[in-house]
Amino acid sequence: MAAPTESVEAATAGRRFDYDVIVVGAGIMGSCAAHAAASRGARVLLLDRFDLLHHLGSSHGESRTIRDAYPKPFYPPMVRLARRLWADAEAESGYRVLTPAPQLSIGPRTSPSLLASIKSSGAEEVDLAQRWGGAFRVPDGDGWVAAVSEHGGGVLNATKAVAMFQALAARHGAVLRDNSEVLSVEKGPEGGVAVATSTAGELFHAAKCVLTVGAWTSKLLRSVAGVELPIQPLHTMVLYWRAKPGRERDLAADSGFPTFSSYGDPHVYGTPSLELPGLIKINYDGGPRCDPDGRDWASGGGDVAGRVARWIEEFMPDHVETAGGPVVRQPCMYSMTPDKDFVIDFLGGEFGEDVVVGAGFSGHGFKMGPAVGRILAELAIDGNASTAAEAGVELGHFRISSTLFLAMAVPAAPVTAGHRFDYDVIVVGAGIMGSCAAHAAASRGARTLLLERFDLLHGLGSSHGESRTIRDAYAGARYPPMVRLARRLWADAEAEVGSTAVSEHGGGVLNAAEAVKMFQALAVEKGAVVRDKTEVVDIRKGPEGEGGVVVATSAGEVFTGAKCVVTVGAWTRKLIKSVAGVDLPIQPLHTMVLYWRIKPGHESELTADAGFPTFASYCDPQFVYSTPSLERPGMIKINYHGGPPCDPDDRDFVSGGGDVVERVARWIDEFMPGHVETAGGPVERLPCMYSMTPDEDFMIDFLGGEFGEDVVIGAGFSGHGFKMGPAVGSILAEMAMDGEARTAVEAGVELGHFKINRFDGNNMAKDKDDKGL
Repeated sequence: MAAPTESVEAATAGRRFDYDVIVVGAGIMGSCAAHAAASRGARVLLLDRFDLLHHLGSSHGESRTIRDAYPKPFYPPMVRLARRLWADAEAESGYRVLTPAPQLSIGPRTSPSLLASIKSSGAEEVDLAQRWGGAFRVPDGDGWVAAVSEHGGGVLNATKAVAMFQALAARHGAVLRDNSEVLSVEKGPEGGVAVATSTAGELFHAAKCVLTVGAWTSKLLRSVAGVELPIQPLHTMVLYWRAKPGRERDLAADSGFPTFSSYGDPHVYGTPSLELPGLIKINYDGGPRCDPDGRDWASGGGDVAGRVARWIEEFMPDHVETAGGPVVRQPCMYSMTPDKDFVIDFLGGEFGEDVVVGAGFSGHGFKMGPAVGRILAELAIDGNASTAAEAGVELGHFRISSTLFLAMAVPAAPVTAGHRFDYDVIVVGAGIMGSCAAHAAASRGARTLLLERFDLLHGLGSSHGESRTIRDAYAGARYPPMVRLARRLWADAEAEVGSTAVSEHGGGVLNAAEAVKMFQALAVEKGAVVRDKTEVVDIRKGPEGEGGVVVATSAGEVFTGAKCVVTVGAWTRKLIKSVAGVDLPIQPLHTMVLYWRIKPGHESELTADAGFPTFASYCDPQFVYSTPSLERPGMIKINYHGGPPCDPDDRDFVSGGGDVVERVARWIDEFMPGHVETAGGPVERLPCMYSMTPDEDFMIDFLGGEFGEDVVIGAGFSGHGFKMGPAVGSILAEMAMDGEARTAVEAGVELGHFKINRFDGNNMAKDKDDKGL
């Protein structure tokens, strides 16, 4: 398949570079990129570290699914583009790599991902007992949904597909070289890039380079650019199970059996019986972490087989045999990003637009290989992807900064040359307040470090989930100016990042997790360093005469900063008590986010599209608030503002919300009985926490004492602070850097209400009419 070696030399005659494009990594993405570039007449070199068509990565084997059903709206346009390009490649090569099939999506009706997938694919609900010989069995009742897109699935022959694109690339003049490990990619002396391999010390020069090395991406980019993208390889297993005697035809592709995805726990997917007669491929979507160069091939898949077996016994017990385990086990890898979205972007930095990265396809990218390859080739050759734009593919979701990769990158050591401290500002806690503070500080040029005890975007605190309200209506005079300032800063951030977080004058719904992610990504673009899984255990004054603060972590790391901002939510009281001996009266409450089913016929009336409002009901003691039906089709979020006291490190996640559900149900039965169903309780319950002060007002102040103005506290947001995150973050950053908050003063925000010392001696009586949400 490789083109003659002498073509390497021939390509240099009268040329500035050996090649126009060098593609590193010959899996599905690299092979498609090489084909796309060569098809346009570019001189292309495709390099792979291993044998061509090797089985060590993520592009081998006999089958991958293709499906139109996706919960995130930016993938269906890419799948449609890929389907067209698969067909074009089959026609050009004479190969057949795609076997059409229906796509079945099943799972609990409460799954937002399932419902969004059904909507995106135009699938229709079906009675599973009447399809495919009754192969699938789902729980009785209305709690589960099964929907089929009759032409929305399919099976791709993986290895054959990679071979097809490699053959087509070679036909268009590309040079293919296997067993050529790339050791370095550097800026060329005359522009472009220089790619060095371990094969006899070869060095190739090209105008552009495309990197598609899958699970090896983090390792290669760390050595090439000093950037460590948090792409985590997972070791998973491709499993084939025996069809029970007499059921083989029911499960066969030529009988119309579907590709399928089960959105329960665990997330399982399968293909019809096709490549191995009498066997069906049913897999778990995941696996344990691994080093791609040091995997345990025998047992490295963890409990993957056990998870799938339990699923089969529950959902396909009459058709698939689990006794003895799977008949065939084949190792594979996923390359996971934190948000499971792809990376398709220029590497940037010193490489600018000369190096393009395609990575982090997170176990669901193969089907989109031809589309991704075309996009990568166009980015390399043209600097933009016109095909993507024409197909409605929005690439902003796949930028390195948008996916928080550089945010999570950890430099070997902070840049301290010429500086007194490692950082100007260290922010502890990466919820909405900390992320906004980090962005505000970094935007002003401060060397900023943002530390988070848990995973970024975790669901253990108060900044997760899909919705928060924003409202101008407040009983007290101190909050409306801050809300107005926040609205302006929300709009500024949306404009900067190119996404939407809030709309609707007066009220509105914020996508909580997306909003946090947005500010973290913007902070990184401004140079901030973000570290998760980094628990801060001590904050102390810097050495005598040096000033600043010293921040120590549970892993033994020590960082120095001129200033420190503490925004750790429900953990504030514990941390500040251990650090400064000050017992701040902040009480965590365990509350529940509740989604209720809308009664039949009223679904459209309660939607955001229909203009249904966010609302607050001030009927004490049942203070209830809500958002329109938006993130969960057919459901509406109606919550109680409160909950029982809790320890944030020792919560009862099952029943810890006390009588929150009953309070809301009674309110619904009184005020919305014709539109919202309470029988059976809420459809979905998600845990959350409030961090309550005695007066339900915020704490925004210097810690004082021995720390003076070196430590700033943002805490006690009492269940109504999220909406004001950008304003609070800006204020915290200005207090840390300037000793005052000019933006707050200019906006009419009076910070005197939020000082810590208001609690000295006795607590203020709270304004019962100024509760928040």
